[in-house]
Amino acid sequence: MVKLKGLEDWARGILATSKTELNRRFGTWKRSDEFSKVIEALPFFSRYRPVFCTLSEGTLRELHQKMRGQKCENNFWDAVAYVLKHPLPDDIAFDLIEREIAIAQLAHSPQSEAVLWRLTPFLEEPILTLAKRAYTDSNRTLEEFQNVINEFSEPEWMMEIVAEWSASSLEKRQAFEKAVENHPEREKMLSLNPNIKQRSFAFWDLLSYTERIEKLYGGYDFEKILSIARDDKTPDEILHELEELREFPEAAKVRAAARHTLRRRAEANRDFDSQ
Repeated sequence: MVKLKGLEDWARGILATSKTELNRRFGTWKRSDEFSKVIEALPFFSRYRPVFCTLSEGTLRELHQKMRGQKCENNFWDAVAYVLKHPLPDDIAFDLIEREIAIAQLAHSPQSEAVLWRLTPFLEEPILTLAKRAYTDSNRTLEEFQNVINEFSEPEWMMEIVAEWSASSLEKRQAFEKAVENHPEREKMLSLNPNIKQRSFAFWDLLSYTERIEKLYGGYDFEKILSIARDDKTPDEILHELEELREFPEAAKVRAAARHTLRRRAEANRDFDSQ
């Protein structure tokens, strides 16, 4: 496997490769053939992670121009959307959606509101993302949430998932309650405490938590990383990585906090098992 220095270097290599070779290379494509194994092997707080998650707008436009209409275009953009931690420029995403290129991966990646709305006819994931942003983000207006539920309150499953989230305002919660007036599971949904998650949503909670942690990649905010090391909700695999953290001043405090959290968790598990 070629050792990559970053996603921009990878993209430069793509732009320097002939279209014939690219069609051969991506024609039998697997993500692991490109870069996912390289990225996933990096520790959560590696200083190298951010350079594998971003591409400049200029580079994206060059890639779009080169790959447009190629047989491997779908596989190529599937690979790019899989790894990027930021949206594609709207016009590039619109062009891909119009031609149904990499639809599934775009729907499961961080795209702009306008792009997510364009994706809603294809898959359910963009609907949930729009609803969650509008319902839980205090910077989003009541009108934005109302627009989502006016458009998508029909599927019973969506409102059942919204019931598990905490509204960012009383008005949004009231709009949700009105939207489920005729829902067959209305009483059950309204009785749920959004602050006490059901076991069936434990996996979603973990994804949400690790996504918040990922925002610290490359940031080295000592207080925030230390709080993660002390937090009982932090997954074991992250705590084990923090036990080895040595890349910035005061890392020793983070290592000690992570070890203490793991020890406290192990003791609690032993107490539970002995009951």
